Amino acid sequence: MRRATYLGSVIEYDIEVGGQLLIAVESDVQRATVARVGDRFPVGFHERSLYCLPPETG
Repeated sequence: MRRATYLGSVIEYDIEVGGQLLIAVESDVQRATVARVGDRFPVGFHERSLYCLPPETG
């Protein structure tokens, strides 16, 4: 994990997985434990909570 930012109602993470950078947002901050930079942990997603953005163009 490269970066964790607590934004009040969400926690935003930059996570490196397989050499790719993912940006993840945890919206259940009451249940979440904030990870620290350098922490390693399994990554999983709830299918109904996943939203993929298209690649940037231009």
